[in-house]
Amino acid sequence: MDALPVDTTELIAGVVGTLLLLGLGIGLGLTRKRQAQLQAKQDQQRQAAATAQAEQLAKLTQENQKLTEALALAKPVVTALEQEVQTLNQANAKLTEDLKTQTLATQQREAELKQLRLQTKSVQAELTDQKNQNQILGDETAQLRHTRQTLVTDLEALSAQNQALSDQVKRLSSESQSLNDRLDTLTAEQQPLLDRATFLETQIQTLSDTIDALTHENQTLVSQVTHLDSKTQTLSQELETLAHTRQSLTQEVDRLKTEKKALTTELGHLQTQYQVLNEEAAGVSTQTQELTAQIANLELQNQRLEAELTQQTTLNQQLTTQVTDFESQCQALAAEAQQRRQQQQTLEADLAQAIAARVDWEADLERLTSTQTELEAALTEAQSLIAVGDASQQQAAEQIDALRQQVKILEIEKVELGEARQQAEVQAHQLQSEVEQLTAQQQRLENKIKQQQRQLEVSQSERQTQPELQQALQAAIAAQSDLETDLQAAQEHISDLQDQLVAQSDLETHLQAAQERISDLQDQLEQLTQAQTTHTEDWENAQQQLRDRNQQIQALTQSLAATQPIAEALREQVTELEAQVQQAVTQAKTLQKQVAGLTQEKKQLQQQVQQQERDRTCWQATQAELEQQQTQLAQDLQAQLQANDQIQQDLQAAQAQIPDLTAQIQTLTQEQAQRDSQRLVEDHRTLQTTQTQLAKLQAELDTLTAQQATLEHLQQANADLERQLQAQVNSQSSESSNATIAALEQQLQTQTQEKQALQDAMKLAKNMVVTLEQQIATLIQENQRLQAQATATSSIEAPAAPASPEESALTPPTLAAEPEVTEPEASPLVAEVPSQIFEGKSVVITGKLELISADRAKALIEAAGGQINAHASSKTSYIIVGKNPGNKLKKAEKHGVPQLTETQLLEMLGLTPD
Repeated sequence: MDALPVDTTELIAGVVGTLLLLGLGIGLGLTRKRQAQLQAKQDQQRQAAATAQAEQLAKLTQENQKLTEALALAKPVVTALEQEVQTLNQANAKLTEDLKTQTLATQQREAELKQLRLQTKSVQAELTDQKNQNQILGDETAQLRHTRQTLVTDLEALSAQNQALSDQVKRLSSESQSLNDRLDTLTAEQQPLLDRATFLETQIQTLSDTIDALTHENQTLVSQVTHLDSKTQTLSQELETLAHTRQSLTQEVDRLKTEKKALTTELGHLQTQYQVLNEEAAGVSTQTQELTAQIANLELQNQRLEAELTQQTTLNQQLTTQVTDFESQCQALAAEAQQRRQQQQTLEADLAQAIAARVDWEADLERLTSTQTELEAALTEAQSLIAVGDASQQQAAEQIDALRQQVKILEIEKVELGEARQQAEVQAHQLQSEVEQLTAQQQRLENKIKQQQRQLEVSQSERQTQPELQQALQAAIAAQSDLETDLQAAQEHISDLQDQLVAQSDLETHLQAAQERISDLQDQLEQLTQAQTTHTEDWENAQQQLRDRNQQIQALTQSLAATQPIAEALREQVTELEAQVQQAVTQAKTLQKQVAGLTQEKKQLQQQVQQQERDRTCWQATQAELEQQQTQLAQDLQAQLQANDQIQQDLQAAQAQIPDLTAQIQTLTQEQAQRDSQRLVEDHRTLQTTQTQLAKLQAELDTLTAQQATLEHLQQANADLERQLQAQVNSQSSESSNATIAALEQQLQTQTQEKQALQDAMKLAKNMVVTLEQQIATLIQENQRLQAQATATSSIEAPAAPASPEESALTPPTLAAEPEVTEPEASPLVAEVPSQIFEGKSVVITGKLELISADRAKALIEAAGGQINAHASSKTSYIIVGKNPGNKLKKAEKHGVPQLTETQLLEMLGLTPD
């Protein structure tokens, strides 16, 4: 400022000489006009800048208000999302607890299944024992039938012999009457002989005495014959009663045959039901395999969920660290425009992923609904199966009651037969006493005839001259011959009666054996009733277990019903989250638009600043021109120093205002830059919050889908397990009812049928051995299958390491393959005993064993649950036959004990020799 007047004075000095006073006037007018124009321009520029800055401030305040409102709206959304994350974490914890409880329940159910399998094995063993006993009883009943037939034939022969005896008695009575007539004639003929032969009176007297004695004896014989007639009448009456009893017995036999036919038809129906139950058992075995596979899937999914939970926790930690990092990195604003574009693209990709996840989730929900319908259908099927089992159980109970009534009727008939047998024994004793009386009478008659013969010989020797006596003697001899023939017939009849007595003694022995067999059958019947009570108890236990399973099914259905509102709430939450995502996307778009507007405003402000700088440069140029003009006019305006001073003051004031204006412009630009940076930071923060919210929502959607998948698999596994248990309980109950019906039918057959020959029993025993070998082979196969399943379940229950979620989702879970066959150690036997196959069985060993020692065999049988006995009896389950068997084998064959060879024993134990 001090150099300016020097220059102006120089200029004025130069110009004063040329322009003089006229130039001063013109210069003053021009300077005033120019100053007025500059002031007007500066005022206009100031007003335009002030209005532009006011507009920018208003816009910035509006944008700040919008941003604060967006932040206020985003805060409750963030809090709601955090609460939803907490609720989802709680639900996840509940689901993990439910999974643990369900895994425990599945383990308990597997233990119950093992117990049920053991019970089925024991029931099958008992059924085999009952079948063996029933076959033995059938043989004995066949033998009883044969003895009954022989007794009937013997009774018919006795009746025929009784009829012949009655005919003989009648004939003897007629002959005794003729003898009496002849004796009367002889006495009539002897009286004239006595008159003629007086010297023979003494002899005639003796003969008359003997004749009187003979007549007396004859009368006694006649009385005895009459007594025999009365006895024959009683015998005929008893025979008629026996015939009536025989007719009643034949009627009862016919009735029993009809009942047997009805029972055979019922057995056919029961066999068809048994086949149906076997098919259902096969279905149950397939369901058990599917259940084990599903349990393995559940365990793998549980492990996967745990791994995903750990990953989510790590992700949450990483997100928190990323949030802090983002907050610390918010100051870097230079390269954020490009990052925003990239983030916008990632947001669009996340939106597409969220939409796809929503579609997947809806598909999972549809699958859940379909599985729920399938579960309901399975429940209805289970209820129908339970109803069918109850109906079959009721039918079995009715059949059991009918069979018991038939057993009672047979017992009454048995008592009646015993009474008839006692009556027959009494009649046999009476016949034996009568035969003894007849033998005594025969001996007395023989003695008397011998005496008469002696007397007749004496009389014949003394009175050879008497032809009439000779004729009488001849008649007596003829009568004697007739008596001898009668005696021979009586002796033959006595021998027949003795044969009948021998047959009766045989019959008594058969009856005693039958009574012993009946007592054995009664013991077996008591054992069967005890077994029936145990079966009924098992049936009741199975029903209780079934009720427990039904309660568990109801609880599962309730839990499923409880999970439905949770699923609906999750759906609502997902829809809300999607709406929030859309709002966030719209907010992001609005923010992008605001950012674009701010960038445009920034460009406009930059242009305005540039324009102001241009104006300032122009003003500076004009100022320089004015200074030059002032220097030029200084010489001319020396006279007007006051005006020049004023002009200088004005210039100084304008110069003083220039830094103020520049400072205002700088403050305005700085405020605008700070506002732009704050907006950018806030936009970045909002974008980060939206990104974190989207990531959280995506994670929550993933967890929800995983949880829904686990719930679906758990529900399917529970439903399959319930179906399997119910089918096993139904099959077990039907098998127990069939077993009781078969046992009662066998009791009926043992009561109705009779014994057969020992050869038939041997054939049946051989057939029984063949069937037992087949059953043993089937049991060995079933045991191997159960071992394979056990190894498969054990390999599934202890997995090596959880697979990745992508691999587990792509590759379906498979059951454990066939168990690897490991090379055995060097020992006499390749494998160990598989199971308790001889549990509750008694075993007898006879002969010398070649493949293994007797001590080794005993140890193996005891390890398999069996009991070694020294002697065979009716309660022996098996006899192992080696080389050179002793009397034990005969006794076992007598009792009908199933026989096993050494190789069959090793096959039953699941062992093979080297």
